[in-house]
Amino acid sequence: GGWGSSNRQWIDLQITAQIFEPTNESIILGDTVTVAFKGGNNGDESANDVIIKSYTNETNISSLSFSSIPQNNEEIIFFKWTPEYIGLNSLNITISCNCTDQNQTNNNLTLSILTTIYRLETTFENNITNVNMTRTLTKTIIIQNNGDLIDNVTLVPSNGAINLHLTFTPNNFILYPGESKSVTINAIIPISIDDGLYNLSFKVESEHNYVITKNLLNRGVDEYVDWRWINSTGSEELYNNTNWTKLGFNDTEWKDGSTPFGDDDLGGIDYRTFWDGDNYGYF
Repeated sequence: GGWGSSNRQWIDLQITAQIFEPTNESIILGDTVTVAFKGGNNGDESANDVIIKSYTNETNISSLSFSSIPQNNEEIIFFKWTPEYIGLNSLNITISCNCTDQNQTNNNLTLSILTTIYRLETTFENNITNVNMTRTLTKTIIIQNNGDLIDNVTLVPSNGAINLHLTFTPNNFILYPGESKSVTINAIIPISIDDGLYNLSFKVESEHNYVITKNLLNRGVDEYVDWRWINSTGSEELYNNTNWTKLGFNDTEWKDGSTPFGDDDLGGIDYRTFWDGDNYGYF
């Protein structure tokens, strides 16, 4: 028979869940999705002290408590989740109670979604281009789609005397994952611009235009941030004839110092590590 048709009283908590999305668009790394969660009690007795949890291997996403869920009752609950990884992400959802659940096979589930990324790479010959008396500039670049999504690529010149005269052929084009396209940059340099060495600057924009911001380094003004340091004898990035900016540099002879570094109060912010000499940087 159906639920409640037996004289024996019993409790059966159950859950189902899915990503609640109004469209079928891909989920991009950094997106926050809405999870539609259906939970309830299919038994013929109320379940007391019910807890519904969602979590990944690293993070607790949500926890909901109910003093009681009546018999033969279901509700839809929504919560937010931001997947952390490129590719497969798994969300665990459980329902439990301070009671005897007669059927625990439907108390746990794992919801999996696939996140994608968009990534455009631009390559070009970084050689100095000489503009002759015609004042005509021509340069070729290659743009490749190294992401998972079809992208509409737009090239936009940056500000600057030379950059404002740049044109791109083609422009506003579709790139499929793994596909690359050659783009020609042209410009006719006005006579009003003096001869000299100039940098070309432009943006390669994706239609998705989503930015994920992560904190890489705390400011010494707000946090006690330790840096390794030593006084140098010149302006070169060398210590013991070794470039100290390279990965794997041996800094065992250097000291630990808490930021900010400086030799005086600056804008109401005092230094924590005294930096002596004329060639100091306040950072």
